[in-house]
Amino acid sequence: MTVTMGIVLLSGIACLSIVLAATVVWNLRLRRAVQALAGELEAFRRASQEREDKYRLLVEHQTDLVVKVDAQGRFLYASPSYCRVFGRSEEQLLGTAFMPLVHEDDRQSTQEAMKALFVPPHTAYMEQRAMTVDGWRWLAWSDSAILGSGGEIEVIIGVGRDISERKQAEELLSQSEERFAKAFHSSPAPLVISDIATGRFIDVNGRWMEMLGYAKEEQIGQTSKGVGIWADPEQRDNAIQILLRDGSFKEFPIEFLTKTGDVRSALWSAEVISLQGREVMLSLILDYTERKRAEEALRKSEKLYRSVIDNIHDVFYRTDAQGRLAMVSPSGVRLLGYASADEMIGRPNEEFWFDPEERQEFMDRIRQYGFVADYEVVLKRKDGEPVLVATSSGFYRDEQGSVLGVEGIFRDITERKRTEERLRQSEDKFSRLFKLSPDAISLSDPESGLLVEINDAYARLTGYEQAELVGKTSVGMGLFVNPQNRRGVVEELKRAGQVKNMEVEFRRKNGSHVLCSVSGQIITIGQERFLLAVIRDVTELKRMQEMMIQSEKMVSVGGIAAGIAHEINNPLGIIVQTAQNLVQRTRPDFHRNIEVAQSIGLDMALLEKYM
Repeated sequence: MTVTMGIVLLSGIACLSIVLAATVVWNLRLRRAVQALAGELEAFRRASQEREDKYRLLVEHQTDLVVKVDAQGRFLYASPSYCRVFGRSEEQLLGTAFMPLVHEDDRQSTQEAMKALFVPPHTAYMEQRAMTVDGWRWLAWSDSAILGSGGEIEVIIGVGRDISERKQAEELLSQSEERFAKAFHSSPAPLVISDIATGRFIDVNGRWMEMLGYAKEEQIGQTSKGVGIWADPEQRDNAIQILLRDGSFKEFPIEFLTKTGDVRSALWSAEVISLQGREVMLSLILDYTERKRAEEALRKSEKLYRSVIDNIHDVFYRTDAQGRLAMVSPSGVRLLGYASADEMIGRPNEEFWFDPEERQEFMDRIRQYGFVADYEVVLKRKDGEPVLVATSSGFYRDEQGSVLGVEGIFRDITERKRTEERLRQSEDKFSRLFKLSPDAISLSDPESGLLVEINDAYARLTGYEQAELVGKTSVGMGLFVNPQNRRGVVEELKRAGQVKNMEVEFRRKNGSHVLCSVSGQIITIGQERFLLAVIRDVTELKRMQEMMIQSEKMVSVGGIAAGIAHEINNPLGIIVQTAQNLVQRTRPDFHRNIEVAQSIGLDMALLEKYM
């Protein structure tokens, strides 16, 4: 019994020891797990901080514009790049709405585009004009909405980029394509646009349909082989090989079939052009089936060509494959000061260039592009004097595509350059007059009143620095004692086209009032309209007018008193009055005196010097 109890006791102690040991091991493992978890949390915290620092560094130093606004469009954040573009600090923007910065014509489309933020995937893209420190600029915005727990929009993140140059390029491209389309369809020559690889018709003009006999709908979308216009389909394949090799070919002989089955002989010229971002083939077909008619037309064309060459004001020239002058129009002979074309023909072309390196660059560009347009070069006259010309030139080839030389036209632009220089000088004079004028002058937006540019006199008149005024509105800065006065100026501009000597009271920075005479009119600079206002301080003039009125009153009272006192004072009163009147009449700063003097051609400054 005693032995049994001892065994049981020993067994209990052993189990307890095992339990204690297991508890110690579990505690050690738990402590290690907690330490590992704490290390992971600290690493995650450091990584999050690093990501936040990198994100802020990226946002604050990128050129794209980044903003954060609430659902009502009020700024919650504006990146430094945005602040620089709009000329405002982040403190000035926070809490204000972005929509007033958008061009009035683009606000509706902006609101429509932002409706996409309220539906999945909660993104929107828009293009709009905005008033920046550089004027109206096109900006493209990609917006994303961040939703709250209830699915409502908490904030909107916008990333913007200036696309003004792209917009301008798109407009120029659109105009160019429109002009090309008009020229294509109005051309008297048969023209075809087709796919290079397959020969599928993309567009044809009326002259082509008239010559071929097929309607437009019978050709568009079909291949030339499918329509069956080729007498020998291999002719097209041979021509396409030349096109792929050289980029163009001229007067390739072909035979094609009309809709009635007639075989027509023609000369095919084609080149690769870019149309709406796609390379296609532009073909011109010259039908010469009736040889005599073609030969007669050729003779007439040659005669007309020679007549044009002989009488053209621009200079036509051609060189051979060795670079020697092969042809020059009479206008070129006169321009370069030679006696006749025979004196020039056969000479190396470089003899007529003022700078050999410039000619080498010119030839390199022709070799690279095949043609140059309006390229400005300096040629050398026979007497060695330079002459500035603009040339459009390129290679001309034979029927096999071999280069025979260079031909083109050039025009004397010396006078045009002089005109441009005079225009530049005129603009420089206007700029100096604007800046140095003693009268206050401002350029502002006619509708909003936003000041675009002011001169030093304007800053002195108002007491503000230029940086404090430019980019602000005159009403917003409190320059008008009565804000209705500016509305009166704008209404007078709309009614009469200009404002002349309208009296307006301005408030200076120190709070004092100054009475001014405002004249202005709407002017167009580039594509934008501005209000040009000339402001003159007339406070002193008004004071002098009041003094003159009082003086005249006193003279009258003195005359009466003198008449009552003694008749002898009458002549004295007349003398005093006449002297004062003479002083007033000869003042060079009195507005009425200036007007009368100008009307009779009198120089008030010389009169004052004489007096």
